[in-house]
Amino acid sequence: MSPRFSLLLPLLLPAVLHAQPTGADPAGSERPGAGDPQRLEAVVIRADRTLEERFSATGSRVTVNRNDIEQMGADTVADVLQKLPGVQTSGGASGNLEIRMRGMDRNATQVLVDGQRVGSGRASAQLPFDQLPADMIERIEVLRSPSAEYSGASGGTINIVMRDASVRPETNVRLTGQHVFGYDAPQFFFSKTGPLNAPPPRAAAGAAAGAAAGAAAGAAAGAGTGAAPAPPPAEAARPSLPWSYFISLGANERRWGSDLHRETDNTDLTRTSGDDRLRGRTREVTLMPRINGRLSARDSVVLRATLLASETDSRLDGQFAGQQASGAPLSGGTRETGEFHRQMTQLRGDWTRRLQSSRMEFRLSGDSSGERQQRDRTNSLDTGSGPVEVATLFGDRRRERSFQSGLKLTGTEGSHVWMGGIELESRRLDVTTSTETGGLPAAERSYDSSFNRRVIWGQNEWALPARTTLTTGLRVESLTRLTRYDDIRQEDQQTQLQPSLHTRTPLADGWQLRSNLARTRRLPGLTDTIERVVPSWGSNSPTRPDVIGNAGLKAESTLSLDTGFEKRLGGGGQLGVNVFARSIDDLIIRRTREVDGRWLQRPENLGNALVWGLETDLKTDLRSVGAPGWNLSANASLLQSRLKDDLGYSGRIPGQARYLLNLSVARPMPRATGFFGGASVNVKGASDIGSNAESRGREETRVTLDAHVGQIISRVGFWRLGLSNLTNAKVRRERVDVDSAGGLRTERSTEQYDTRLFLTVGTRW
Repeated sequence: MSPRFSLLLPLLLPAVLHAQPTGADPAGSERPGAGDPQRLEAVVIRADRTLEERFSATGSRVTVNRNDIEQMGADTVADVLQKLPGVQTSGGASGNLEIRMRGMDRNATQVLVDGQRVGSGRASAQLPFDQLPADMIERIEVLRSPSAEYSGASGGTINIVMRDASVRPETNVRLTGQHVFGYDAPQFFFSKTGPLNAPPPRAAAGAAAGAAAGAAAGAAAGAGTGAAPAPPPAEAARPSLPWSYFISLGANERRWGSDLHRETDNTDLTRTSGDDRLRGRTREVTLMPRINGRLSARDSVVLRATLLASETDSRLDGQFAGQQASGAPLSGGTRETGEFHRQMTQLRGDWTRRLQSSRMEFRLSGDSSGERQQRDRTNSLDTGSGPVEVATLFGDRRRERSFQSGLKLTGTEGSHVWMGGIELESRRLDVTTSTETGGLPAAERSYDSSFNRRVIWGQNEWALPARTTLTTGLRVESLTRLTRYDDIRQEDQQTQLQPSLHTRTPLADGWQLRSNLARTRRLPGLTDTIERVVPSWGSNSPTRPDVIGNAGLKAESTLSLDTGFEKRLGGGGQLGVNVFARSIDDLIIRRTREVDGRWLQRPENLGNALVWGLETDLKTDLRSVGAPGWNLSANASLLQSRLKDDLGYSGRIPGQARYLLNLSVARPMPRATGFFGGASVNVKGASDIGSNAESRGREETRVTLDAHVGQIISRVGFWRLGLSNLTNAKVRRERVDVDSAGGLRTERSTEQYDTRLFLTVGTRW
């Protein structure tokens, strides 16, 4: 720990970890949505819990709950993410999911699982399980603005909360058959939850009453004498303490790929036309056990684990033909096969202790993930004098390990609360790559990078005139990063202060005005700082370049401003309008250039950027338009940006869609029997894909349509038929790049993904 950081600890703790002298709360009741400072008034039962959490959260938040996910007819986590407000997703030919908020770089979006960072196990992915069945998700929270607790993301934060244990017994079994690219792929999901101990009802009721009486007596004694409250009688409390479990198992086979057509023109009059056909199959097994329980009337624990194993095999066949500047014919092709093996283990324990006027939460977790891949490629080229073939064998082994712990204290007394915490994170990544070309001896390189984060944060709520609530927050991070490769050692150490301000003002007719102001800094990811080359799939081009890291990347610094309105609608509906702006220094983007005859993509600190836009979301029922039982969910975003580098380049952030739109109409699953279904339209606006003055391009607007229909059969189960990418929309791009010789290279490409059909049958008891 740096001396500067150690010195800040005693100065910050007294300032942020104090309770305000407001009215006492003898019951010490839990607030919904633990983790957000909010009013401790009783929650109105008739309102949706996620709506209450949205209105009382510190920063701007939109939550998609379990009912919303079922209405989507979603099959995987990826299906849910693409329908979130302000979220831009792209699957890519390799099946990895890229997630962007506000259209910014994928690393500007922080993805959490159960409130903590996770290693992806893949260089180009942000999630370790984007194809996890949607049945395993409890809710997804979109946190638009940084706060003291959730900070470090200039684009925003997505928190995926997995299903938890319950004392109510329930068993789910689902079988899904998918059809895509002419292949069938099965999927199986099983989950079971219920109590671990089941004392007799009378004994449990008596024990619970005794425990409550003991806790109340202890609290009263503590309040009168200033001493610690006496624990409840062990004999009365022990039989009533509930324990529950949840276990889920997902086993699936997934088919993925794309068909890519490209036409290129060079200034030397060389022209080519080619097609790539990529197909892959992934088999994945995921096991998630969880145990919830109470050690005493004041202490509860949660133990959870995630075990994942997968293997992937893929094949690409590409060919091209054209004409050289001299008029001679030109032809060639690429054949490539790949094998990927992944495994991941995550273990976590949470302990919560209820104090007299506060709540203490302790988290301890560790995870280990690994990936091993091997790719065998043969390139052929015929310039008129006979074909020439070059074989390349690429191998890559990755292992990432992390350890995280955190302590959080929340005040639960009075109408306003305070929060504070300490976090420790240690992460290490080891990579070994080998490349063998043309029968030459294999060249092997090893890299390793480590990252340590030490954090103290706190925030406090204050009452202002006009019923306004002001939340002030401060997050202090001490960061150390060490990277070693080729006998080169690079170390970076810094301390960051990240302040934040948030206000909420209730207005008439269920309206609320919200504003957020924050300053954050974001370090680049470990993978982006390791200078190793990962070859592209298929024919190397600006559209499919090789990828390399940059050890000299600097941290981004962002000033964030969000303001907007939120309104409660009848029937648990909600409406939100959010205006945002981001001023970024040392913006990190990915630039593509030709180096030694290969197109190479590298992350770089470009300069300054301004990102701004408007986001709206709506959720309501359709009774007012004569469609009782149907719900409408919609969100739209208008996105703008302007960036400028030191060489004078000015333009939009590469890949940022000009607008995003999702419109979903659904009839939810009935409780007993009957039909359900819905449809969803997703529109991703056009985007610029150039990143410097010599490179420019555009990706056209893309519209996709998903639909599903199903039926619940009383005492039997249900069936659901779904179609994803019903329109079989194409991704059209055109870009112009300057090659290493100074000539212009124009590429027009069309990439197509197939419609995915899936049929699910299941039962629940």
